[in-house]
Amino acid sequence: MKKLANSVLTQSVTANVGTVICGFSKVFTGEIIELALQIQKSWGDEGPLLPDHLREAWRRYKVERQGAVGFRGAVGGGQAAATGGGVGLGDSIGGGVGRLFR
Repeated sequence: MKKLANSVLTQSVTANVGTVICGFSKVFTGEIIELALQIQKSWGDEGPLLPDHLREAWRRYKVERQGAVGFRGAVGGGQAAATGGGVGLGDSIGGGVGRLFR
């Protein structure tokens, strides 16, 4: 991960920064997987996650954070986002958005 950060930033990254990047990557991956599992359950599918579940999770993740500023994706700030009370991945996302794949 440190090599990737070095090449993307075109400068040297310390070991501590590499560790932080790895941590954020792990959290991001976990959020996408959790959302994909929720989607799988809502679609009534069983078994392993399918690429369709992951694509839909990524699509919803992007939609939720479109124009986002800050930790929870608050548009325009606000107390809910500052205190962590905004919409998160565990909440219902998409507001009834129908299935796009399959």
